[in-house]
Amino acid sequence: ASSASLLLTEANVDRLAETLCRLRGAALKGGQMLSFNDAEVLPPVVRNLLDRVRDGADVMPEWQLQRTLQDQLGDEWRAHLTEFEEAPIAAASIGQVHHATLLDGRRVALKVQYPGVSDSIASDLWSMRQLVERTGVVPRGLFLDRVLDVAREELIEECDYVNEAANTRDFKRLLAPYPEFSVPAVVPQLSAARVLCTEWMPGKPLDKAAADGMPASERDRVGARLLWLTLTELCTHRFMQTDPHWANFRHGPR
Repeated sequence: ASSASLLLTEANVDRLAETLCRLRGAALKGGQMLSFNDAEVLPPVVRNLLDRVRDGADVMPEWQLQRTLQDQLGDEWRAHLTEFEEAPIAAASIGQVHHATLLDGRRVALKVQYPGVSDSIASDLWSMRQLVERTGVVPRGLFLDRVLDVAREELIEECDYVNEAANTRDFKRLLAPYPEFSVPAVVPQLSAARVLCTEWMPGKPLDKAAADGMPASERDRVGARLLWLTLTELCTHRFMQTDPHWANFRHGPR
């Protein structure tokens, strides 16, 4: 057996998944980007790894969360809220998301970036590459160098929450004439360079909604509208929401 096949074990996959989730940031982002390749051509142990890193990251300790919010929003940030849930509802590659309630009763999602993520992109991607190569979980032909180059470019943009807030406002304005699409409003008083607050969007992630018995007619309708949206973004607006994670699209009541 080759050295790569000897290294490709369940134990090594477990170690790699745990390490990527602990590193978070660029390392986890690179692993998540690998998960969007055609998983059917990969060995089962690799598919298991990619499923785990797609959905998981280690959350910030409470003291770090509180310090980040205070540094970004000021000492009185809680005065804008009637409720803030300390436990995150999601932890992704560069930040975690918390439920909160504004003074006017609106439910919001507060996304808080992990400290130091933007400063450690290059070193994190180097660490991720070493881990992947040493454990042998990525077969030849997956163009790892290109995946990591794209991950670096995307991470630089994703770490800029001011830019993301501006893009969200633009996207909401462009889709305002189409009521079947909803884009959350940005909450400026709770948004900063490393914190982004938007209205909470109800509904199920699109992939889960499709798996939970969505009727064929509704699947066809949603697919057709997403195709229309993609072509409209490309050809009319020249402005796209391009994160390919299906959990970024939610399906709610019409």
